Amino acid sequence: MKMTVKLKFFVLLALGMLLLCGFSGRDPVEDMEEFIFELTKYTKRVEGKKYIALTFDDGPNMISTPLLLDILDETNVKATFFVLGELAEQFPDVIKRMAEAGHEIGNHSYKHLELPTLSKTKIASQLDYTNLCLLDITGKRPRLMRPPFGSVNKNVVSVASEKDMAVILWTIDPKDWLITNSAAIANKVIKNAEDGAIVLLHDAHKPSALAAKAIIEELKKQDFEFLTVSDLIHMDRGLEFGAVYKDSKGTIDKWKTSR
Repeated sequence: MKMTVKLKFFVLLALGMLLLCGFSGRDPVEDMEEFIFELTKYTKRVEGKKYIALTFDDGPNMISTPLLLDILDETNVKATFFVLGELAEQFPDVIKRMAEAGHEIGNHSYKHLELPTLSKTKIASQLDYTNLCLLDITGKRPRLMRPPFGSVNKNVVSVASEKDMAVILWTIDPKDWLITNSAAIANKVIKNAEDGAIVLLHDAHKPSALAAKAIIEELKKQDFEFLTVSDLIHMDRGLEFGAVYKDSKGTIDKWKTSR
């Protein structure tokens, strides 16, 4: 069988990665697979189209998260879930369903603590416990983290950088956890939607799960395409570990660390 030019290119890159990793002491097969995956999976921006990412925090919840997953499946939308390690341990089947459906899973700490109040060692433990839990359930280690309450300082960013993770905040926060009316939540998101935005919602809050359908249906009418956070950021600038993002356009340099 003849190899295409593109296939030859990736084979050569793969061989290069095997050689490089062999000298670095890392697992060459794992690094090769991840490297090729990162090169090939992301959406290319189409001029004139608008893109947005839905994110859901504080799950999984045994009732509202499956309801949300049903809605995302029906509307053919991929989202990003920032999950708590202690809840992922309780509801591994929900996490497996997220992963199998192609949604992105990020780290929201283990116990929803305010990370800037902790030492770097304790921050690292919060991320490590959750990463190990998700790796055990899905076979993949998260590359994104969102600190509880959006609380960030240099220590949080430094630990994220050491763990090869990006810090993800948000552009649109409808304060959905304070609202019991799903239509009101949807209207707040729709009113503020913009290209490159990251939307914060909570899948542990049933009205937010129900609001997702109206948000998706209306924004699709407005020619928005829904992407995972990694896809959204890679499309415009590429994802950098240790960087802080609130949208797809650039990093927040206030907490920037050197690697």
